[in-house]
Amino acid sequence: MKNGQAWYQQCLDYHLSCRMSPREVHDIGLAEVARIQARVLELANIEGLGQTFPDILTSLEHKFRNFFKSKDEVMAYARDVCYNRIRPELGKLFKNLPDVSLKIEAVPSHLADAPAGYYFNGTGDGSRQGCFYVNTHNFEECLPHNFPALCLHEGEPGHHLQDVYLLAATHLPDFRRYFENGKYYMMPKKFSTYSAYYEGWGLYSESLGEELDLYKNNFEMLGRYAYEIFRASRLVVDTGLHAFGWSKDQALQYMVDHCLVDKDKLSFEIDRYINWPGQACAYKIGEMKIWELRTKAERELGAKFDIKEFHHCILSCGAVPLDILTNIVEQFIQDSQAAVVRE
Repeated sequence: MKNGQAWYQQCLDYHLSCRMSPREVHDIGLAEVARIQARVLELANIEGLGQTFPDILTSLEHKFRNFFKSKDEVMAYARDVCYNRIRPELGKLFKNLPDVSLKIEAVPSHLADAPAGYYFNGTGDGSRQGCFYVNTHNFEECLPHNFPALCLHEGEPGHHLQDVYLLAATHLPDFRRYFENGKYYMMPKKFSTYSAYYEGWGLYSESLGEELDLYKNNFEMLGRYAYEIFRASRLVVDTGLHAFGWSKDQALQYMVDHCLVDKDKLSFEIDRYINWPGQACAYKIGEMKIWELRTKAERELGAKFDIKEFHHCILSCGAVPLDILTNIVEQFIQDSQAAVVRE
């Protein structure tokens, strides 16, 4: 395209809400894929699943395909993970948890091609409850070891907790509190969703499952890292397609070699990256920024660091650009240090 590189840079700027070149994003993706790949191969070796990602995926599908015998079994499993495994543990990392229950429903039949799960937010007046939708269309293909990470991301402490914290943030103006996450590709016809903040938190929430000891075996840990390397590979492929001349076949082969996802689904994903430049990079860049800010706060506050207060700081500000989030956390650190002095 004429001025295509400048246009793609603008797409990255918009979705990442920070200034990073395609080369920076690409190189971060390569480094993250290498790091996570080592962990996946380590776990797969322990369980004897194979030494390449296609072989590992085949082994997992052979082991878990047809684990569920009906759509109702899938829904019961997802609700058990959310309500009985995750929810009781959230108080260890979060304070003042809003008493707004998470609704969990099956993806409507007309959206059978939707992802494995997605969240649609509730409304301030309570007329619509926030809902985690689980895709049960091909229930025999649902793999149980993927559910803990999926539920953490889409439900609590992921997008649902993000949403209810926002609705409770009465110090924010209404146009920021009443966040609408449907059709958020329709820019600039609506307010920005700040993808890196929103999806970065979802991916960060998956990692909190380790702190809460929610991944009960190596297979569930594989599910957790499978989701993370899937997001990391997007940094490589999105920039490869739009900045470095990659073909669709080249992008597809890269993801087949580095993701535990069926090839047909990956082909569908790559069509998304082609048609929605930059958006898929937001997840990993946002997650890494939250971890960077948490590490900074832990280092500077030492024994005075309170994880519950840190998470409250991140959630109570609502969706913001990453540079604004950095300013907010730096103020949180300063305020925490001042409080220690006053004590």
